[in-house]
Amino acid sequence: MDIRDHAEDLIEQARKKPPYFIYHGDLDQYHSTATWGPVWGQSRDSDALERSNWDVVTKALTEKFGEESEENGWMIERADHWAVGWVESITIKLVNKDNEPTPQALMVTEFHCSIEDYPILDETDFCEKERES
Repeated sequence: MDIRDHAEDLIEQARKKPPYFIYHGDLDQYHSTATWGPVWGQSRDSDALERSNWDVVTKALTEKFGEESEENGWMIERADHWAVGWVESITIKLVNKDNEPTPQALMVTEFHCSIEDYPILDETDFCEKERES
């Protein structure tokens, strides 16, 4: 399976309606037609590994595409949460106007594939986060 196949799987997953999502409108395709979707997350209770991988992904997105913004194809959505205090999700533009994976989607897919084999994206950063804990 090549990176584009993995990206299509990521896009499909990001477009699925979560079981806890409540929407009372008439738009049945609310999620399936979305061009943006959440692809990475962390919370107040994230451990050193989750915080480290979050930092690696956000740094890579910033270096390649610029600061988070709609124009740059990625944003961080922040929300308070009753159980975990706060949550953050990296949301990216999943597909372009031709319904092809965006460069942002391909980059995040590479990170997802990488952690399937080994969960740490950057050993040095992870060790620093562990020492801070």
